[in-house]
Parts: sequence; C-alpha cells; structure tokens
Amino acid sequence: MKQMNGLFHYDTMRALELCVEKEAAFNKGDISYEEYMFWLRGLIRTSFAQIEGVAYIMRQVALWAWERSDFSLTEGEAAKLAEEEVVEKDGEKTRKRRFNSFRENLELAFKYFPQVFGASFRLNKGDTGWTSFLGAIQTRNAVTHPKKPSEFMLSGNAVKELRDTVIWFGEMMSGMLTACETAARKNA
Repeated sequence: MKQMNGLFHYDTMRALELCVEKEAAFNKGDISYEEYMFWLRGLIRTSFAQIEGVAYIMRQVALWAWERSDFSLTEGEAAKLAEEEVVEKDGEKTRKRRFNSFRENLELAFKYFPQVFGASFRLNKGDTGWTSFLGAIQTRNAVTHPKKPSEFMLSGNAVKELRDTVIWFGEMMSGMLTACETAARKNA
C-alpha cells in the first residue's frame, strides 16, 4: 500500500509542480489560457487517479480480509465496499451493482482499511484540507464529466484547492498507515 501510494504521489507532486510553473507563466503572459487549463486539467486527473486508486485498493484489502474471515463485516457493509447492494426478491438475497460516489468510496476506505489491522483512525473532516477536498471533487467532476463547455474553464482557485487536497490526503495516508503499522506490531 505504502509503495503504491508513493508511486502515485510522485506523479501527483510532479504534476502539481508543473502546474504551479504553468500558472506563473500564464500570469506573466508567457503561455495562453488554453495551455494553462491543459496543465490544470492534467493535475486534476493525476491527483484524483492517486486518491481513487489508493482508496480502491484499501477497500479491496478490507474485502479480502473479510472473505478470509480475518475481519468482520455485515453483509451490507461488504456489499457497500464492493459497490453493490443486497436486494431481496421472493425471499432470496442477491447482489446488484450500485456505484458509490467518489466521496463515499474514500470514506469507506478510510473507515474499514484501518480496522483490518485493529487500528483506529478517522479522516480529519474538520479542517481546510477537507473543505478543499470537497471543492476539488466538484472541480474533478466538472473536468471528467462535463455537462457544458463552461465547466472546462476552471477557477483560479483550483490550483490552491488541489494543492491543499494533495497535502491533506498525504497527511491522512501517513497518519492512517502509521496507525495501521503500530496496531499490526502491537497485535503480532
């Protein structure tokens, strides 16, 4: 987990660095608005690929531990982690595909992954990093699922919001992995 996050994190930090350079070049008039937006949209895609990819693996680890009976989940919790829902029809339960929101998947990952190791960890939702993250989700949705051309025109606040999101996510990952390592050593 740590290695994968590290690889994704390198890409994100490099994209952020390039985007900050492009922002300065745009502000000086050295590059066009379109060129600057190209780099900003790339940063958004890169940042959220990291967050989404790591959250997906965290959820898969929790499901794997549950399937091995190393970890306890209700049927509903396991279905939610797998992006499914339990449907009862004619007295028989089946699972049906149900996509979670990006935010839901992140919250599920940070809730259940630490529990696999007997760790206790909570996402910090009480600071500006969380607020920036929520705003960055809206920007991500506009870039990856645009409904109108104007959604490709990003605000000047997007770089700061993404920088704060990347920092917040890095802090959350570091804190969670430390909690998991500590709990694993203690429970060994």
